[in-house]
Parts: sequence; C-alpha cells; structure tokens
Amino acid sequence: MKSKHVLLIALTAVAAALALRSPLTVRSQPEPRVVDTVASVRIQFGVNDADPADWSGEVSVAGGGELAGLRHWRPRPGDRIEGARFTVTTRKGVPFVFRPWENFPMRPESPYLLTPGVIVDVKSARTARLRVETKHGTFEVSPFALEAGQRERHLGGRVLVDRVPFTETASGERDADFPTLLAHSSGELWSAWVEYQGNGKNAVVARRYDGRAWAAPQTVSGPHTDVHSVK
Repeated sequence: MKSKHVLLIALTAVAAALALRSPLTVRSQPEPRVVDTVASVRIQFGVNDADPADWSGEVSVAGGGELAGLRHWRPRPGDRIEGARFTVTTRKGVPFVFRPWENFPMRPESPYLLTPGVIVDVKSARTARLRVETKHGTFEVSPFALEAGQRERHLGGRVLVDRVPFTETASGERDADFPTLLAHSSGELWSAWVEYQGNGKNAVVARRYDGRAWAAPQTVSGPHTDVHSVK
C-alpha cells in the first residue's frame, strides 16, 4: 500500500512538472483537430467467401482528399502493405485441438475462413472518394459520408466497409505497456505508459497533445527503473 501511495504522489509531481515545462499554447483562432480532418474506414474482404481467395489490390483517393495511411486489420503471415498496395487473402481457419482430458463436442467443428482487412485513413476534403481496386472488382466509398457504426456492402456483399475511429501511435519503437490517458476540456491530452528500456529496466514515458499535434515523448520516472504500471 505504501508503494502505491508513493507512485501516485510521484506521478502527480511529474504531471505538475511537465505542465510547467510545457505551457499550453494559446492561438487567436482555433485550428481544426486531426480527428476532424481525417476519416478512417475499415474494409473487410471476403466476408461471405466459401473458399479461400486472393483479395490483393490497391487504394487511391480522388475528389480533393489524400491518402493519409494504410494499415492491416488482423494481419496474418504473408499479408503485406507496400505504399497504397495491399496483399491479403481469405484462408482456412485452424480447427481447435482438444486436449485428451477435455470433453469433445457432440458435433464436429464447422470449417471457417479467416477474413482479412485493411484500415484506410483519408485526409482533408469531405468530398473525397476512396477507390478500392481488388482482383474481384472495384468499388468506391465516401469516407466522410459514413456515420460511426454505419456499414456498406460492396461487390455483391463480399466486402464490408464501416467507419472506425482515427488512431495514432503515441509510443515509439520500444515495447510499451499499461497506457493511461488524461483528457482536459480544452482538448489537451496527456498519455503515459511503461516503456521497456532494455537490461530488465522500465521507465514511465509521457506525451502531450495540445489539440493539434503530439509533442515529443518525455521520460518522467527519473532514476526509478522498476516500474510496474501508470495510474
């Protein structure tokens, strides 16, 4: 219990120190937030396929927007992204292997396919159109016209598209765990996490978002290297 109080007190002091070192910038006119200028859509391929199929293809943006990002959704071995091109396939799922002491099901397990997908970030113009070319056909989506949770089906129902929240990676390339987030009504955010430093050492790293952009990460745990979590 004592160590928990010490950690809470230390983090409070760290937050105060960071606030003094990183004063909030005041602007005469508010700038648009990233979440207001970027729309993210998830595209799932082969959702009703009966047999494995190659869904590789390419994305492009027209209508005044630009491609801000392309990344995998549930990547698997062999999946690749190269610029605006993606390589994904539906593939057979691996049946569950029951151990000798477990009760076997009354009915055999039904075969199933693993569904691949990508998440596409489109920036700027709300008139932007996302064009997706695959080996099974081409379709277009208006990312900003999709509401959260709204779904669209394309190519005879084989492709499912929905709007998802825009995300950014706050941590660096090192292993990071136990993140926490503090939000202010002004739009300012503080994120902190435990980051592995090597040689069995950890550190608490924090990063500030001023409503427009993320500042550089800062190590705030001082000489302490045995850190378990951030609260």
